[in-house]
Amino acid sequence: GFFGSNALKIQNYDGSNNNACENWYLSPEIDLTNSPSSFISFDNDTRYTGDQLKLLVSIDFTGTGNPNNSTWIDLSTNVSWDPNTGDWGFHNSGNVDLSQFLGETIFIAFKYTGSNSNGATWELDNISVNG
Repeated sequence: GFFGSNALKIQNYDGSNNNACENWYLSPEIDLTNSPSSFISFDNDTRYTGDQLKLLVSIDFTGTGNPNNSTWIDLSTNVSWDPNTGDWGFHNSGNVDLSQFLGETIFIAFKYTGSNSNGATWELDNISVNG
């Protein structure tokens, strides 16, 4: 979207075709064992049609290997996603509550899925976990 932007960008369009794919953006390990509260917030921007980006949290992912072999809790419905798929412009997610994971060590993931027929472009920026 923005020339020179340091935002994370993911898409499955190679300039002429969409390509089926599954991609994960994984956080480092986040220790919430002594946190009284916690939430994640981020700016997100989407354009074009395709599957919804997912925000996932795991307490059993080890940090290596195939993330599909771990258990992930889907928090996507708690996110305020960019409602305007026709134009660029960041939208804030709001504070997504992570209190159900207090006392745990977690990994946070954004999971992107694209098909051969479509795929949205997503940009993420200012990702912050507080707690």
